[in-house]
Order: sequence, then C-alpha cells, then structure tokens
Amino acid sequence: MKFLLIGLIFIHFAEAGDLPAKNFWLCLQKRATGFAVRTLRLHHFPEEDRYMMIYTRQGQDQVKCQGTRRSVCEKALNKIKADLEKNLWECKSFQNVRVFYPHYTDIKY
Repeated sequence: MKFLLIGLIFIHFAEAGDLPAKNFWLCLQKRATGFAVRTLRLHHFPEEDRYMMIYTRQGQDQVKCQGTRRSVCEKALNKIKADLEKNLWECKSFQNVRVFYPHYTDIKY
C-alpha cells in the first residue's frame, strides 16, 4: 500500500479503489527545493449521470469540467496533462485510487 498527502487531500493507493485506470493522474516536476505536485481526476457520479474533472494545484482543487458527456471532460484532462508535459512535468496514471477528503465527510466518489 502506498500513501500520499497533498495539502489537505489524502490519497490512498490500494488494491481496490474508486477511480479506474486513466481517471487519476499524478504529475511531478523536480525543483531545487523538492518536487511540485499536480493531480488530475475524472469522477463519475452515476446517480446523476454526470462527470467532473478536477485539477489540483498547490493543494487547491479546481473544477475544470463538469457535464453529462465523459468525452468532454476527458478532453479537458488531456489538454491540461499535455500542457504540463510540455513544461517538463512527468505524469503517470494510477489504478485503484481512492481519494479521501478529511474536511468533507459526505462526498462520495
């Protein structure tokens, strides 16, 4: 099991998770003072049949896309990922990721 703490978001890499492959990307950039971290997450809310793409930068979540068409949010995710990679960020997709928000107890993904 692996764990990663990003700001107030706790990410657990486990055997079973809520986000399938290609729905969670972790991007790192090596700097003189350490590493900078960004995350890209594509969530599906089946009860509402809606998708949301969240980009985390400096510990702050930003909703970059939401709607009923997965392809639109995937396109937004891929554009941000491509922009990061052009600027020497290394991005990797993870499977079986569960994202915990300790400051919210009623959010289900």
